[in-house]
Parts: sequence; C-alpha cells; structure tokens
Amino acid sequence: NGFTINWADAPASADAIYYLSIKGGKWDVDEFTKRSGTGTQDITTVGFQPTAYMLFNLGTYTTLNPAAAADNAIIDIGGTDGTTEGAISLIDEDAVAASDVYNRFVTDKVIEQITTNGVVTNGQADHSAFLSNGFRLNWTAADTNASYYFYIAVGDAAAGAARSRGYIF
Repeated sequence: NGFTINWADAPASADAIYYLSIKGGKWDVDEFTKRSGTGTQDITTVGFQPTAYMLFNLGTYTTLNPAAAADNAIIDIGGTDGTTEGAISLIDEDAVAASDVYNRFVTDKVIEQITTNGVVTNGQADHSAFLSNGFRLNWTAADTNASYYFYIAVGDAAAGAARSRGYIF
C-alpha cells in the first residue's frame, strides 16, 4: 500500500518529491550511453521483451553526475509502442542577449536532440525492434558526443523476471 524512503542525506527543508507508482505488468528503469555516429544500437539491459518504452535525455550531459551546471537547458523525451513513435525536444539557451528558446515535436522518431539553433539535430533515432531482453534503436543522425539516456520499459506481466532497480527523478 505504499513505500518508504530512507534518506541518506536528507534536505534541510521540505521538498516536493514526484513519483509514479504502477501495479501490474513488467517495468524496468535504467540508463545507457548513446552510440557515437549513425547505425543501430541494441539496449539489452531490460531483462524481458518490452511492449513499449520511453527515453529521456538532458542533451548536454555526458555523465550522470555532472560536476558543473550545463550552459543550456536541453530536454529530450520520446517513446514508442512499436507502431507509433513520437519525440519532443526543448532547449533554452543561456547567456544570450535575447531569449533563445526552441522546441520541436516529431511523430516519426523515437528521440531527437536539437542544437541551440533549434533545427540541427545532434541525434535522431527510430525504433527498430523489440528484443527478447530490450530494444533496438536506429540512429539516423548522431554526433560523436556521448550522452546518457534514461529509459522506462514496459512489458506484459508474463514476460520475464520482475526487476527491482529504479530511479527517482
């Protein structure tokens, strides 16, 4: 009927914590590093065959715990159920004379990373296949910069063993 959080380093004041709690099916939350350049990339850490997944990226971060704040705010979110794909990208450029905010929405990619001009992509991927232990991406545009993606994968209740790891965002 709920869960408990044991704080290792509790905040000094009250803070909002957001979570999503879902019962049923199979779920996995994990991360991977985007491949360098175009081509296919198999994500095989799910542990079961998904029926859908969502991808999340902070565009400029090349490590999970960056030592310094990023110059620009960049967020990429995408997902698929194997048939329909969609992705949104948002960038808010920092330290410019006028506000430079760009966004983009596509329905033919599972992920898209835009640059500070809002048009050129640093990464674009299509869903290629569901695998017995994950999913395959086909990067149709990709730079050589490593960047981390988080995923949430969803599967049927009868598919594979339950997963116990996860992240609170």
